[in-house]
Amino acid sequence: MDTVSVEEVLATRAQERGTAKEDKRPDAKDLSHHLSELSKRRRPSPLKELFQYIHPGILSFAGGISSYEKGY
Repeated sequence: MDTVSVEEVLATRAQERGTAKEDKRPDAKDLSHHLSELSKRRRPSPLKELFQYIHPGILSFAGGISSYEKGY
């Protein structure tokens, strides 16, 4: 699994915004200095990383929590 630094993400986003003239949003701020060392070392779950290949283009906000309506 490749890791990407915050600086690389911010640089990529800035380049993307440079091509879109209608986008007036400010650049994202790097707030990583607020994270503890333990939080900085955390990596995403490999299973959650695989989800992007199984269902491309779908964002999951559920985090594995079952629906209470189904009675699980």
